[in-house]
Amino acid sequence: MPRLSPSPRHQILIQIVARFSPRLSRYIRHTAAVHRLTSWYRQGADVQRLLPALSTYLGHANLDDTSVYLSMTPELLHEASVCFDRYVNGGDHG
Repeated sequence: MPRLSPSPRHQILIQIVARFSPRLSRYIRHTAAVHRLTSWYRQGADVQRLLPALSTYLGHANLDDTSVYLSMTPELLHEASVCFDRYVNGGDHG
C-alpha cells in the first residue's frame, strides 16, 4: 500500500521551506527588481519613466513600497554612474 504521509526527510524539507519561504520570496523579488533596474540602465532606457511599471509588476500601489526592494549593488551603481556621466556631459538624457 502506498505511503500517505511524507517521509521524515520530506517532513524536514517541508518545515525548512515553510520557515524560509517569506525570506526567500523577498530575496527573489529584491533580486529581480535590482536586475531589471540594472538591465534598464544598460539598455539606456528612461529608468524614471519605467519605475512605475516595475512597481506595478511587483504588485505595489506606489514607488515607496518598491523602494524597499531596491538596494545599490556594484553593477547598479556602475550603470547609474555611466548614465549620470552621459547626462552631465550632454549626451543622451535617457
